[in-house]
Amino acid sequence: MLTLLFITSASNAQNKDNSGFVVGEERFAPGYVVDLDSDTIRGFVIDRIDAELAHEIKFKPNLTSPSASYSPVQLKGFGFRSGRTFESIQVKTEAGESTVFGKRTVKGKIDMVVYRIEGVEPVMLLRNNQTHQLVQLTAPQKKTVTGADGKTYKRTTNEFIGQIRAIKVIESSSEVKFKEEKIKDDIALFNTQFNTNYSALKYNEPSKYSYTVLTGIPVIPFQEDMSSYRVSIYRNRQFFEKSRNVSSLVAVIYQNLSFTNRKTEHFLNLIPLGATFRSNPNWIRPYFYVGAGLGIYYSKGQILPFPNLLFGAGVDIKMGPVSLNTEIVPSVIGGIIGNVGLSFPR
Repeated sequence: MLTLLFITSASNAQNKDNSGFVVGEERFAPGYVVDLDSDTIRGFVIDRIDAELAHEIKFKPNLTSPSASYSPVQLKGFGFRSGRTFESIQVKTEAGESTVFGKRTVKGKIDMVVYRIEGVEPVMLLRNNQTHQLVQLTAPQKKTVTGADGKTYKRTTNEFIGQIRAIKVIESSSEVKFKEEKIKDDIALFNTQFNTNYSALKYNEPSKYSYTVLTGIPVIPFQEDMSSYRVSIYRNRQFFEKSRNVSSLVAVIYQNLSFTNRKTEHFLNLIPLGATFRSNPNWIRPYFYVGAGLGIYYSKGQILPFPNLLFGAGVDIKMGPVSLNTEIVPSVIGGIIGNVGLSFPR
């Protein structure tokens, strides 16, 4: 079953929340900067996603003062009161070598620093605080090699595994996949062996949840002898330091179809995998989402599972901590359905 959703959300804007304060159109959060003399200056740092903080930040000693902009060559680093910490570090990319603000995700005998770039995999660096060795992990690459039989084969190089072993200064190490979270967990576990001399910390990315509950009936049914109602629950989870435009989506949808002089049909749709894509934060935010999962049909003892896809598009209008949601849902099983409900942040 394919379901297409058009959603309008209404929710209010707030001038202040747990993450900081809005000054004009920019949000600043309590934090600090570390200058080139290693002096820490406390104040307020502009709150953006990691990728947008990589090349320039804005800082205010207090909320009423004008902001000053700093590049990675002008500071040793900066951070937020929440524990989110960045440092000035050199990286190599296809464009060449540059100095950026990288986010420290693991601290201990070995630090892990991540340089995020929108739309691509992050650059990961490891630093041994005992030997002061720094390495930028090399992403796996597919290469064409010629075998002894003269045939050509595709091989994947995993140079990063040797780099991790070298930075740990051990001959062998558990092999991990080239994924940020996997490497982060591996380094954090390794650091626990050296708690006596190095404070071992792992930064856990915060996330926000929102729940939407809606119910509706057909505005234009596909069949005249049909009546129907629909109840749906959506949960969005957003890792707002990585992206404020993308969130993961989980949905549960129940739809009841009743026909004159015929059986009643029930549809339960479970969407465990989905994503919502929104425009940049504003009073009005267009968005769309996609998802995939399992549908279950039930009628008079007959149960039939089937694959299910979910598509959605809509507009989010800010009006407060609770959002009023309206939907128009063209559905192949129920016609054009009009829904109304509320969205609750957690």
